[in-house]
Amino acid sequence: MKLHQLSTLLMVAAFSACGGGGGGGQGSSPGSTPPVTVPTPPVTVPAPYLLSPALLQASYVAGYPTTVTLTGRQAVAFTGNVYIKATVTADVINPEIVITPLADATFTIAVKTSAG
Repeated sequence: MKLHQLSTLLMVAAFSACGGGGGGGQGSSPGSTPPVTVPTPPVTVPAPYLLSPALLQASYVAGYPTTVTLTGRQAVAFTGNVYIKATVTADVINPEIVITPLADATFTIAVKTSAG
């Protein structure tokens, strides 16, 4: 009878020493922390030129085209040659847009409405 109590006591001691929750040794080591992923902030690129006015508006009667002019200036510093090209994507604008560089490093863009 004493032998039976001793074996039960040893079994209880063995299970309590295990610490429970076994994981087969795959747990994290003491003092280690999981890796932290920091999101990359979005890259914002400033516009290379500022145009004034930012929106062109014109009222005209068909057959009598009008010209609207805007001014542009460099907004960020860069080196090298600069080429500016204006393209037309609508039928209401004449594709012959005139870009004129000025002495103070600004430029004008003259946009003419189509005759039709």
